Amino acid sequence: MGNLNDQKNKKIPLKDFQVLLKEAWDIYYPKFLKIIGLQLLPLIPLALFSSLVLFLGISMFSNLFSKSDFAQDLIYFGLLVFILFLVLIYFMSVFITAIYIILQDSEGKVTLSQAIRKSFKHALPFFWVYFLSGLAMFFGLILFIIPGILIAVLFSFSKWAYVLEGFRGTKALKRSKELIDGYFGDVLGRYLVIAIPYVLFPSMVGILTSNSSSINSLFFAGPLILVFQIFNFLLPPFIFTYILVIYRDLYRIKGQSTIQK
Repeated sequence: MGNLNDQKNKKIPLKDFQVLLKEAWDIYYPKFLKIIGLQLLPLIPLALFSSLVLFLGISMFSNLFSKSDFAQDLIYFGLLVFILFLVLIYFMSVFITAIYIILQDSEGKVTLSQAIRKSFKHALPFFWVYFLSGLAMFFGLILFIIPGILIAVLFSFSKWAYVLEGFRGTKALKRSKELIDGYFGDVLGRYLVIAIPYVLFPSMVGILTSNSSSINSLFFAGPLILVFQIFNFLLPPFIFTYILVIYRDLYRIKGQSTIQK
């Protein structure tokens, strides 16, 4: 009888990080070109935003000495830039949401255009979850680095909670915490496997390039910075995927949520 109770109370382990990394790679690699496309497409609204702000700024300041109501024009300029910035954030959210939609597609049937069209409907709720989790982490970092890290881990599944299970706002954060309860150390350990190289590599690049003399910088620092930029471009979607497979593994262990949507 005691052995039976022990078996019931025994904690089901998460998959080893090697297995999770392989599963993440198996999801990421076939969708690589779609993900790259979704990372490059935001450059279009970003370029338009920059061009419009530059054009409006030049137009306004060219009339600096010819108009008496410059202060009023400055207010209008600020409001217009703010509106354009909100539009830019929306489009950025569309493309980030589309990456999540592509990654969660197990069968790989969702095309790039389908993911983008679908993400227009989900971009605002997704951004709100993103904002709330970022805000919580920000306040945690104000307290100290360790509380910030703890909060970041607790709410790291909130975006996937929205994409996979439809939890919105603070309920997505609660769902993330619900999944991690009892597995915080396990999840943190698996995050460190990928977080340590992600932090160490830029630090190494910074140290090596700062010590490069002007003579060999063209042959050493330049290529190293290029490798770093490629690394920084390709790794974030893989991290999203890695978090996805951990989420699915925790869902396998814990099942459906008790939180009402």
